[in-house]
Amino acid sequence: MRRFFIPLISILLLLSPSICFSDPTSRDSFDWEGTKITMFYGDETDVVIPDGTTEIDEYAFQECESLESVIIPEGVTRIGECAFSSCESLESVVLPKSLKKIERDAFAHCPSLTSIEIPEGVKKIGESAFTECESLTSVKLPKSVKEIGDLAFRLCESLTSVVIPEGVTAIGESAFAECESLTEVVLPDSLKKIEYGAFEFCPNLKKWTLSPNHPFFKTDGPALLTKDGQTLVACLCSAKEYKIPEGVKVIGGSAFSGCGALKSVVIPESVEVIGPFAFSICESLKSVVIPGRVTVIYENAFYGCGSLKSVVIPESVEVIGPNAFDCCDSLESVVIQGARVICAEAFANCESLKFVDIPESVMEIGRNAFNKCPNLTIHAPKGSKAEEYAKENNIPFQAK
Repeated sequence: MRRFFIPLISILLLLSPSICFSDPTSRDSFDWEGTKITMFYGDETDVVIPDGTTEIDEYAFQECESLESVIIPEGVTRIGECAFSSCESLESVVLPKSLKKIERDAFAHCPSLTSIEIPEGVKKIGESAFTECESLTSVKLPKSVKEIGDLAFRLCESLTSVVIPEGVTAIGESAFAECESLTEVVLPDSLKKIEYGAFEFCPNLKKWTLSPNHPFFKTDGPALLTKDGQTLVACLCSAKEYKIPEGVKVIGGSAFSGCGALKSVVIPESVEVIGPFAFSICESLKSVVIPGRVTVIYENAFYGCGSLKSVVIPESVEVIGPNAFDCCDSLESVVIQGARVICAEAFANCESLKFVDIPESVMEIGRNAFNKCPNLTIHAPKGSKAEEYAKENNIPFQAK
C-alpha cells in the first residue's frame, strides 16, 4: 500500500493549482528603483514577480514577445502606463487584491489575453487599458470601480457581454467601441455619464439592460436616452430603421456612429443639435430630413454616409461643421438655405456631388470645403462669397 501512496501525492501536487507553487522569477531579470520594477530583461514565458514589489512602472514589460503568463504578488498597488502593452503571447494575468491603479494602455494590444478579473480596490480602468485585446471573452469588474476610461476595451472583438457593476458613475469615450461580438450591456443605477461613442461600431449589440427606475437613463428598445428624454445618447447598431422620439433636443456625439444597417431615421422637429460624428459611417442611410430648429451640424456628423444621395440644410442652421458630410460617396445634391459658415472639408471627397445651392448669407467657406468633388457646379448669387470661393478653387459656377 505504501508504494502507491507516494506517487499519488506527487500526482495531486502536479494537478492542483492550489498546491502548485511557482518560484519567483530572479530579481536579476529586472531593473529596480527601490521596490518598483522599471524594466524586465528576461525571456521567460511564465513570470512570477518577486514578493516585496509595490509598483510596475511604465513600459516595464512592453513588447515582451515570449511572455505567456504573469503572476503579480500581493503588495503591488500600481501598474503603470503601457506596462504590459503589446505582449502578443500573453494569455494569463493574475492581479493582486492590493492593486489600486491600472493606468492607460497597461495591457493594450495583448491579442492572446482571454480573461481578466479586476480586484476590489481598483477605482478606475485607465484610458485604453485593454484596447485591442482581441481574444478577451470575459471581464469581471469589481464594485469599487467608479470610472471606465476612454477606449478602455475598444476593439475587444471577442467580448460578448458586459456587466457594468453598481458603483460605476462614468463610461469614457469609445470605451467599448468596435467590440464586434458584444450583444448585451447591463448598466447600473449608479451610472451618471456616458461619453461619446462608448458603444459605437458594435454591430451585434441587441439589448440595453437597465432598471426601469434608473435615475439617469432610459431606453425605448433601440435607443438609450437621458431620463428627461432630451438627449439621445446611443442607438443599437443592429437597428435598421428608427424614429427618434418627439421631445429629443440633442442627438449626442456618435449616437448612431457605425450603425451600418440603418436605412431610415426620422428626426423630429424638437431636435436642435446634431452632435459630432452623430451619424458617421451609417453606410446604408439613404436620406435624412434635418428639422428646422437645428442651428449647428457638428463635425463629422454625417461623415462616410455612403448611400446618402441628397440633403437639404434648413435656414435655421448657422454652421456646417468640419467634415460634416465628408466622404459621402453617393451625395449628388445639396441645398443650403441659410448658413453663415461652411467649415473646412465639410463636403470634401463627395465624388458624386454635382449640385450645391449656396445662399448669400454664407460669409465664410473653409479650406477644402469642396475638395475632391470633380463633378461639382456651385450655384449661388452673383457677387457672393460662394462665387469668390468657386473662382479661387477653379470650381464651375452658375449664378442664380
